[in-house]
Amino acid sequence: MGRAARNKGKNFERFCANSLKHRGFNARRGVQHNGLLDHDLKTDLPFNYECKAVESLNINKAYEQSVTDAAIDNSVPMVLHKKNNKEPLATMSLRHYLDLLQWAVGVVDAYNSIDLDEARKIYRAQFEGVEEL
Repeated sequence: MGRAARNKGKNFERFCANSLKHRGFNARRGVQHNGLLDHDLKTDLPFNYECKAVESLNINKAYEQSVTDAAIDNSVPMVLHKKNNKEPLATMSLRHYLDLLQWAVGVVDAYNSIDLDEARKIYRAQFEGVEEL
């Protein structure tokens, strides 16, 4: 991988971290050097973000990488990806999307596999008294 490609990836990771920060979440780029494993983004949220800024993405391979990394800390795998001059996208499993959707509307049942209550507690205090965005 050339320097330009590495910089493109780093810039996209920064963009993703800053996008989360802009919405009130704690986020920063992970540290990936010396062969040490770290997530692309570090957050308080229970997600493993795999960030990819490439024109030709094998989304299944990227998602499997996120699944492998997510297994380390039992987080939810998600791929954030974009092509040049296109809107960034987020890819996650349908099961986890439905879990997130149920949680968002307050309908969590026995099928839900994501425990987002802790994340809600962390951020709810920050948004108390703030008008809807």
